[in-house]
Amino acid sequence: MKTLAVLVIVGAAGCRATGAPGDPSYDGAAHFQPAAWMQTDVGAQEHVVGRVRQAGVVRLLTARRRIVTIDIRARTSSATPLIGLDDEVEFGGIAVGLDGTLLVLAGWRSLLRVGVDGTVGGREQLRGLAVGLHSGPMGPLFQPLDFAADGPALMALEGSEPRAWGRLRVIAGQGAGALRLAQSLISCSVPNDDEVACWLANSDEVEVGRSGGDVHLVRIPGLESWRAAGPEAFARHPRRIIRDVWLEGTHLWVLGPVDSPAQASLPGERGLWKLSRTGDVLSQVVLPVPARLLLGVDEGRVFVLSATGAVLAVGAGS
Repeated sequence: MKTLAVLVIVGAAGCRATGAPGDPSYDGAAHFQPAAWMQTDVGAQEHVVGRVRQAGVVRLLTARRRIVTIDIRARTSSATPLIGLDDEVEFGGIAVGLDGTLLVLAGWRSLLRVGVDGTVGGREQLRGLAVGLHSGPMGPLFQPLDFAADGPALMALEGSEPRAWGRLRVIAGQGAGALRLAQSLISCSVPNDDEVACWLANSDEVEVGRSGGDVHLVRIPGLESWRAAGPEAFARHPRRIIRDVWLEGTHLWVLGPVDSPAQASLPGERGLWKLSRTGDVLSQVVLPVPARLLLGVDEGRVFVLSATGAVLAVGAGS
């Protein structure tokens, strides 16, 4: 992630539980020992810039200028360095194009076409500046570098003219534009069928958008108290409230905080819960170690990437 984002965003068997996840006093969650599944090539201090799912595997773009490919079912991991790049370039995200090509946002404007062997096969320029790139159900989505309050936080790259995607907007307020944009930095799940989940850094809501344009919001119970009161408060304690989301049928798996802010771990979060599309808590697990990302749901297990680069398998519960 580029310098702006790095400055402000440091640091996504279940047990049925009642209460509000994210509440430090919440003790209804099970402290569950997940099973070690595999080790990946992602280093403990290696920043993950973006993630895509392609042909049954998950690919992670990292700040070490490489793509780590993880095959959960085969329990294999490999790292491929990107070839032929300017040494000073910083990455802003990765997406899968309509033709299946990997696209990497380099700098503020360049879209690189990258092969699975790490070779850069082409380059094009966005019409404006961008701070993030994600996969959408109908092609790539990018976040414009736009400080305007209530401006679209996501644009779809469809045809020659980008268009606004969903209803997420840059947070309004009296603070400096850069600080408001920092609160509004977007994260997205990998697309599932014809929909994708996206959310703002300083928000307790997830927006699920469909290719036809329909969107609906899912509020995560118990996380409203984690929202910073304003841009300056967020700048003092920058944190993505919702670490990650994975869509699975009629459910959402969410990785988020359960520790108090004073105990919060920057490398990841320990709260993993399953929600209905209406925000009802179906189950929650407190992981024994911080997790960075969700890598998939398969055969009754949720696979998470730990802060150390290990993949853990957690029973999905009911």
